[in-house]
Amino acid sequence: MKSLSAIRAPGTAFMLAAAGTMVLLLWHQHSGYATALCASVCVAALLGSIVGFAFSAVAASLMGMLHLMSRETVPVLLVCSIVLQLYCTAGLWKTLDWRGSLRYVLGGAVTLPLGVQLLRHLSPGGIGLVIGTLVAPTAAYLLFKPALRLPAPGPVAELAIGAAGGITGGLVAFPGAALSISLNLRGLDKTQSRALQQPYILTMQLMALAWMLAGPQGVAWSAATWTAIPATLLGAQLGLSVFRRLTNAQFNRAVYGLLLVSGLVLLSHAA
Repeated sequence: MKSLSAIRAPGTAFMLAAAGTMVLLLWHQHSGYATALCASVCVAALLGSIVGFAFSAVAASLMGMLHLMSRETVPVLLVCSIVLQLYCTAGLWKTLDWRGSLRYVLGGAVTLPLGVQLLRHLSPGGIGLVIGTLVAPTAAYLLFKPALRLPAPGPVAELAIGAAGGITGGLVAFPGAALSISLNLRGLDKTQSRALQQPYILTMQLMALAWMLAGPQGVAWSAATWTAIPATLLGAQLGLSVFRRLTNAQFNRAVYGLLLVSGLVLLSHAA
């Protein structure tokens, strides 16, 4: 049996490498904006890798509080979300249910272009309003939910749930809300939920990026995007470590409570 120190050593080395890369990039840029962006992304990746779907919501909420939110930050959220999902997918690979998530993916693929088009016509305040409106009720439900359990949805319902996530995924890089509520209502534990969430969210994010790149306006990249990537990986490693140790009750209340506060903050800034 491997010792605990042997198991922890690769993760610690990875975190040190990610942190060192981030510091070097920030030092090179000398940018307060990039520093604040990295801090927001790192915290969001930490929480997103614990719960599986909250990265964009938390990052956008923190950016809103720091007055960083703009149409140009959505590609940053999308790229960092993809990095996060790829890292978590690799870490949880043996538990993922790719076949079970297929109908959700098909439903999302149909509606995702609509979300991308809406993104191009919304103001920064409108983007924050959309995210806050999605996050606050979702978090409130998950935090104060009744003792309700529903059976597994049929094929049509799975397509509809996936379609709802396709719109929010293209619009604000946040495809996981509808699916997460559905899985929660079924009473699945955190491992079972992540097995279906992870393939769906990763696929939606990759599709959204492809649609943005193919669009007439393309994607506005910035140096801050690449600086935010090691910050995302640092948060992801920390979050996965927490995910493997906490029970459902321990992390649900803390994360959903923060999501509720973040959503309300975004709504206040958008008002």
